[in-house]
Amino acid sequence: MVMQNFVSGSTASPASSLAKQELADKLRENIANVTFTKKDGTERVMKCTLKEGVAIPHERKTDRVKEPKDDLLPVWDIEAEAWRTITIPNIKAIHIVEN
Repeated sequence: MVMQNFVSGSTASPASSLAKQELADKLRENIANVTFTKKDGTERVMKCTLKEGVAIPHERKTDRVKEPKDDLLPVWDIEAEAWRTITIPNIKAIHIVEN
């Protein structure tokens, strides 16, 4: 399943909040290759998920509490075996590779 242009735009908005929730829901059920533009302008394809049993629960290292941001989504990078953050407006395509 390919979800081209799943998210578009350059700023956080109610639409990006909805897109973030939809993407998070998809990643809780699947493993996907997400194509996005990194901050340095290069394109990256990351195999990632939020599936329970695949993603390792995040360990808090400090007591600091961060405000959630509508345009950022933390995901489990399967190949790096680490948490990474995707900027939602920079997503170009999402390809579901495994349920």
